[in-house]
Amino acid sequence: MRRPFFSASILTNTKADNPFYFAFSIAEKFRQPDMNDKYWNPGGNINLLPENGQTVDFYIAKNFNFKKHNLFIKANPYLILIRNNIVWIPTSGIFRPDNITKTSHSGIDFTLKLFKTFSRKFYYELETIYSYNHSIIKEK
Repeated sequence: MRRPFFSASILTNTKADNPFYFAFSIAEKFRQPDMNDKYWNPGGNINLLPENGQTVDFYIAKNFNFKKHNLFIKANPYLILIRNNIVWIPTSGIFRPDNITKTSHSGIDFTLKLFKTFSRKFYYELETIYSYNHSIIKEK
């Protein structure tokens, strides 16, 4: 019998005129192999185990007024540990799903958004996102 899932999160912000956002979450992950993973022809694997693991996610964000524009900056680091990760691997020219015993995924996402509202129907927004991800096979 599986133990129950755990998930918790916290979100807070400060003054409404210049908000500062902070969020933190811890959760369990679970993914059952889908029909393609098990029965894709050719390449499915009926012996796949379900994925499970934990994730820790954090973000911090701030709004700034910048020369009559609004500037929004957000940083979002994360860590994910997965057991029995389902990965499609090329074997003899055919991709087949297989379980990798332990994997670790960590990274950070940065968001930078510049925007200005001129009226209820007219505004502009310029946004850029940078993501860095580092994944490691800890045990095959």
